[in-house]
Amino acid sequence: MTFPHKPAGRGLWLVRLLSVAALLAVWHIAAHALHAPLILPAPLAVARRLASLAQTADFWRHVAATSARTVKSTVLVVCLGSVAGVLCGMRPRCAAFMAFPLAIIRSTPVVSFILLALFWLGSDAVPVFCAVLMAFPLMVTAVATGCARRDETLLAMARVFRLTRGQVMRYITAAELLPFFAAGARASFGMAWKVVAASEVLSLPRHALGTLMQTAQVHLETADVLAVSLVLVLLSLLCECAARQAVRLSRVLRRKRVATPLAPVEPTSVLTEPCEVSVRGLSVAYGGQAVLDDFSLTVEKGELLALLAPSGAGKTTLLDHIAARAGRVSYAFQEPRLLDGCTLLKNVALPLERLFPRGQSLARAAYFLRLVGLGDRLNAYPPELSGGERQRVALARALAFPADVLLLDEAFRSQDAHGKNALIALLTAHLRQEPKTVVFVTHDLHEAAALATRVIVCAARPLRVTFDSRPGSVPAEAELSAIIAGSGGSL
Repeated sequence: MTFPHKPAGRGLWLVRLLSVAALLAVWHIAAHALHAPLILPAPLAVARRLASLAQTADFWRHVAATSARTVKSTVLVVCLGSVAGVLCGMRPRCAAFMAFPLAIIRSTPVVSFILLALFWLGSDAVPVFCAVLMAFPLMVTAVATGCARRDETLLAMARVFRLTRGQVMRYITAAELLPFFAAGARASFGMAWKVVAASEVLSLPRHALGTLMQTAQVHLETADVLAVSLVLVLLSLLCECAARQAVRLSRVLRRKRVATPLAPVEPTSVLTEPCEVSVRGLSVAYGGQAVLDDFSLTVEKGELLALLAPSGAGKTTLLDHIAARAGRVSYAFQEPRLLDGCTLLKNVALPLERLFPRGQSLARAAYFLRLVGLGDRLNAYPPELSGGERQRVALARALAFPADVLLLDEAFRSQDAHGKNALIALLTAHLRQEPKTVVFVTHDLHEAAALATRVIVCAARPLRVTFDSRPGSVPAEAELSAIIAGSGGSL
């Protein structure tokens, strides 16, 4: 069970120790009040009995047998449940087919399955069978939920940068599924311990902690029952802690892994050929309201077109349409769309790996990250950055990717005035080396006047052009402000 607020550090361990101490105190007081060891032995008596059991080799054979059954059950559930979960998450018909059997398993008491399995299977197989059966729905549901919750924005980013199917599976699909997979595995493991122990009590395998509990209960040895129950709890907690520590250790090792130093050498310019961007008669409606209605636009080769329009006017929809139909396109999205499980260097290098050797991809990615001021954070991860820093990583990725058309959707937002001017200068210098046709959306008149070779001002719902400057004749900020005010519009 989890709670919204937890004490941290030493405070957490202190609270846990106090919780254990309080439970033992209540147990001791209740045992002393009853004064009936047959009903409730004292904690000290149970501890003595546990110490006595632990000195026998037979006890450890029971422990090993129960642990082996639990591990076997968990492995089977994880394998079978993952396959079924992926099918249910990706195929609605599979989910509909599996819904009724899973509902039956969830609603049927575990004791019913145990008693039925006793007719079909040997005593050693009953615990594994029942544990797999009862934990299976947990794993299927967790994995299916993870598969169904795909981040469409990341998949759209992958399409724009033409990531390979393997890259999408590894860095997007698997990364998004991993938390759900881990949650399902933990829940299945916890269920397996309970069901295996319960099944052993009824099926009585030769070596099993459940058999020990049943024998102790028949002989009215309550202390033994509690001692074995305590062992089951401790084993479950120890295994869960070991799994958590293994995950923690893998994260620490990943972060401490020393990356190959990359010399700050400017990469060779990539040959790009700006191309014309043309939109003809585009109509898009959301919720019955037209966002774009027979909209047309032509951007000449090598133009830097600034598009000014109110929020919600359909600017991003227009850029998405261009991205899906133009030639080689690079795109700095309105939201960064970074992969949280990859370093900044990997985020920028990933789209380049299909085009360049690995070393060249990393060198080019590192170069553009240095240009945007993040050269000292190549091995950081996106969640560690501020919003403005993440936006700069997205801009570095867009500039590093060779393309004939560059789309910028408010790419300089979340930057202070100094940072914005530096990025505008960076983009201007980059376009001199690798010319592109640029379409950028902005609400900032300074950006439009400083960067664009052509500016269009649009009104909203549906998106329509109210002002179009002549190519190479961009009005100054004050003039643009007057034009927008004169048209009755706002940004």
